Amino acid sequence: MRKQGRLALLGFAICVAHGAHAGSAVHTICDLAANPSKYANQVVHVEAIFYTDMLERSGLLDPRCRSVQINLYDGPKGPYQDTIDKLNNAEGERHFAGRPVILNLEFSAVFRLVPEAGELPFSKGEQGRLHLTRVWKYSWLSHLPPRR
Repeated sequence: MRKQGRLALLGFAICVAHGAHAGSAVHTICDLAANPSKYANQVVHVEAIFYTDMLERSGLLDPRCRSVQINLYDGPKGPYQDTIDKLNNAEGERHFAGRPVILNLEFSAVFRLVPEAGELPFSKGEQGRLHLTRVWKYSWLSHLPPRR
């Protein structure tokens, strides 16, 4: 199992390293929530904390605006498509080692203010959805940062 976890992490790291983003402005989920119409239906470059229980629950958060609920979904398929499953696989080895499953994540995604066709309706309090297109970099966090 450990060998498979390492291989999944290596494969994910190769996908992350492939290509570079061309100096696009980095936004936070606080920025998106403060001015949603400005970013609606656009590809945005975002930095946020991604967490998961490796089963059903995962999410994004920012200590500066903890009440913001913008969820991360898989995006349209493409040649270098990064998916939430790849994030979960990358985190898998740490999870099985009993460590927290939390990443500081920089990624590109399409910001949506309404559900895509075939998706479940927004949950109570959900302020938007980010459809993942590319992970640029990530780092492990040992715990959630305190509120700011």
